[in-house]
Amino acid sequence: LRSRGHRSITCEGGPSLAGQLLASGLVDEICLTTSPLITGVTTPLFGVEGLTPQGLRLEQLLADDDHYQFARWLVHH
Repeated sequence: LRSRGHRSITCEGGPSLAGQLLASGLVDEICLTTSPLITGVTTPLFGVEGLTPQGLRLEQLLADDDHYQFARWLVHH
């Protein structure tokens, strides 16, 4: 897509896709939504084993009237 002139590409998917893109160094920004609900079910955030730790910088944090939080993180390469 970049070879066709697209500079900003948004990708939505589950933990496996997100983990693969992170492991490939193709992610500049991560948007995470946190719900105000605690459950006993554990879901991996990024479904790739051996993912190299990457630094993040909080760019924006919003909350709505239902107490959901919307965070935008920049990935340090």
